Amino acid sequence: MMKPLSSIRTIFTMLLAILIMACSEPNPYLENEHYTVFDHSIDDVIKQQPELAEVPVLEFFTYGCSHCQTFAPVFNKWAKEQDIKAAYIPVVWSDSTELHAKAFYLIKEKPEFEQLHAGLFKLAAGFSRTDSLEEQKIALIDWFQKRGIQPIDTLQALDSSQFEQELAQSVLLTKRFKITGTPTLVVKQQYRINNKAVKSQQELLEIAEQLIQP
Repeated sequence: MMKPLSSIRTIFTMLLAILIMACSEPNPYLENEHYTVFDHSIDDVIKQQPELAEVPVLEFFTYGCSHCQTFAPVFNKWAKEQDIKAAYIPVVWSDSTELHAKAFYLIKEKPEFEQLHAGLFKLAAGFSRTDSLEEQKIALIDWFQKRGIQPIDTLQALDSSQFEQELAQSVLLTKRFKITGTPTLVVKQQYRINNKAVKSQQELLEIAEQLIQP
């Protein structure tokens, strides 16, 4: 005796659901605990920085952050191995972080960016809390000169409004995603990973991988 067509369809649907569940791994990370979802788009920022639309991961950082210094090589290695595009957003919370952000934008488009980026972390790690902004500028000018960047170009970048638009966009993104600590990752312009719920750098990257998956 033939089974009704509706019963056959029900069985097929159940088998298909079981197959899909068997082929996919559950996401162990929870919304509101491990990450926060932002409903608002960043279209207003993308209009000025259209390259962000193609970047799945944003890293908010500052050169003076010791956690950022140790995370940087791990993050860079992970992005290369996973073939993931990443954009670096320097936070601007103070005069010193603004100075460091200007140094970042000075090197951002240079062919040797990766080496300079890593070097600036090491340089900033040597700054003392008692170092004035002028002392840090002198150290930056000297450091850049040794790497082929003329003092006049460094001075202009650090003392003028050359990167005023870029700094404004960094501030806007930092406020939009409510960044309160560094390093912080934002995935697909929508998910901010909550550092307080992350136990290690590896877990931070595992959460990012889960959120990147379609």
